[in-house]
Amino acid sequence: MPTWYLCLTVVVVATGEELLYRGYAIGRLQAVTGSLWLAAALSLAASSLSHLPLWGLGASLTSAVSGGIVTALYVWRKDVAFLVIGHVLTDLYGLVFARCQRHPTRWGLGPASSQAGEKKRKGSTGIEPN
Repeated sequence: MPTWYLCLTVVVVATGEELLYRGYAIGRLQAVTGSLWLAAALSLAASSLSHLPLWGLGASLTSAVSGGIVTALYVWRKDVAFLVIGHVLTDLYGLVFARCQRHPTRWGLGPASSQAGEKKRKGSTGIEPN
């Protein structure tokens, strides 16, 4: 997957998750249950469980912990834009930037990738074409 596409996906998904699970769900669930904290807990459970099929139990539990923090911040400040920015930045770091650092040649970065490009230009013999 191209890096630009992964970055775009992170921005879209992180924004969607925060708008859905915090910005929308907590208010609607509070209207139904009459309790802000019950609404927040139900929203957190749904958000954490949504990570289970694709990412597994470990990521789902990690999501529950970090989601608990941001859910409490949302209940306190009601600022979904702050949560979106934080979610995008943490996902970009974890899913894009950390991978680029671990495998720079896979992402077209670093000296090995420029050497590979040099070999491709010169051909399999290592002699530059005229």
